[in-house]
Amino acid sequence: MATWDFSPYRIQVWLSVEPRGALPPVQRDEIAHTIIDFAGPAAGVTWDVEVVEPPAYLRAEVTRSLESFNADMIVNSDLVLVVNKESNKREDMGLKRADDLFRFASGSETAVESVKSGVRIGLADPQANLLGSRTVQALGDAKAKLLHSHSGRVLGENSKRLVEQVLAGELDAAVCYRGDTLEHLKDLLSFELRAAGDSRDILAHDKLIFINIQHDLRGLTVQAREMDGPMRHLGPIGTYSVRQPELLAHVCASAMAEAFSPVARIEERVRSDEELAAEKEKGRRNVIDARVRAGGLIRRPECLSHIEPGDVLLPIVRRNDKYGNPTVLESVAWTFLQVVGRDAAMLDCDVQSGTRGGIAARRSARTQQVGIKAKPRPGGTTVYMTSRATPSGSDKRPMIGYEIHNKDLKNDEMELIGYSDWRGAFDVEPDPDNMLRLLYVKNGSVVLAKLPVVPGLFEELRMEMNDDERRLEAEAFVKSVQTTILDTVAQTKVLELRLRKAMDEKKVDEVKALV
Repeated sequence: MATWDFSPYRIQVWLSVEPRGALPPVQRDEIAHTIIDFAGPAAGVTWDVEVVEPPAYLRAEVTRSLESFNADMIVNSDLVLVVNKESNKREDMGLKRADDLFRFASGSETAVESVKSGVRIGLADPQANLLGSRTVQALGDAKAKLLHSHSGRVLGENSKRLVEQVLAGELDAAVCYRGDTLEHLKDLLSFELRAAGDSRDILAHDKLIFINIQHDLRGLTVQAREMDGPMRHLGPIGTYSVRQPELLAHVCASAMAEAFSPVARIEERVRSDEELAAEKEKGRRNVIDARVRAGGLIRRPECLSHIEPGDVLLPIVRRNDKYGNPTVLESVAWTFLQVVGRDAAMLDCDVQSGTRGGIAARRSARTQQVGIKAKPRPGGTTVYMTSRATPSGSDKRPMIGYEIHNKDLKNDEMELIGYSDWRGAFDVEPDPDNMLRLLYVKNGSVVLAKLPVVPGLFEELRMEMNDDERRLEAEAFVKSVQTTILDTVAQTKVLELRLRKAMDEKKVDEVKALV
């Protein structure tokens, strides 16, 4: 059984080449061996790496664009058996309840034989398309042949067409892709067909690393991106140009290392009153602990799985249903964990959050919280600020001319670094001394937002805040009244002094003029 401290990361590398056949098999094998050989010196025993080609049914999506490829595409490529909820043939199929559908989809050949003849079951032709061959793989040859004989024909249709035929009553059931049923869930009864290499097997890996090799007239381009399996979080894309083909394998190995981000599990540690008092004296009011994944296997600080003080973690939350399937997968908005200390595999972190909720160590049995090490790319981040839409329906507008202040995390000093432009945007450049920058947005004398930012981690960020213009107008009016009152008081005081001086000198004419 895998343990958090002493089990290595299970990493699956998807190696794809576009166009296919651009690299000979020998060179592909060389790249795979180089990646595996690289893992030992770079990560020690904390990595268990395998290099494979992307599944055939996902190859086009992966090679087309790493930027748009995500975990939903993997999940939506699973096969499901669907039945129209209103079908009068459900009893002929022995499908009165969802439990019967489970028995039918995952049971023995006997369950299939119980289906009465004449039931129309849509199965794609295994000789015609990939859906058909995957259907045979999921059902098994024996069950597929039985269903073929019961349905009376094999349909060489695509998945969407099969769903349409079930909805129209032309078919009583069909095997199709999960993604094609999402718009019709209220009309369909479905159950997934388990097959080797489906989304559960793929996303069971701790890390998926996609490496795309593009071949064009200018040479070779390597792109690499990481997906965290349990959290389904995608890291930034790294792009590398290769002018010397003999270096391609080493560039791919380096790209994988750059894409990998270690993980720490957020935990609750009971602190004594003395520890809490000491932390408050240091100005640490929001602290949390995290345990490094495979921390018991790390033997040197150069290990790629190592997390050390000064690093920054992006917190990710996963909430599961009772079956273990994720219902919520999200990063905590405007929140980072700054690592300030380490004791063996345990990290001591400060929580820097721009929201009231932030993140809490307490969690239920169905909630998982981890921090993924931030690995920003060169360059900065552009933050766009807009007003929130009001109940009256007014449109969002850019927050123009707002002050941006930077807070030094070491001495708490504030420094004005700029203003938002006509788009409500401002650029955040990297700080060589601190990966994390703590920014405050001010309008007039009021702080409107606290924005922790890791420049380069995201290309752009968007922040909605309350429209502050009316409050600013009121503040300006109050200040103008205050200024007027101060002027009046000052003038009165000056006049009083002049009158006293004139009276002391008995200058009657001057006194009359002043009065």
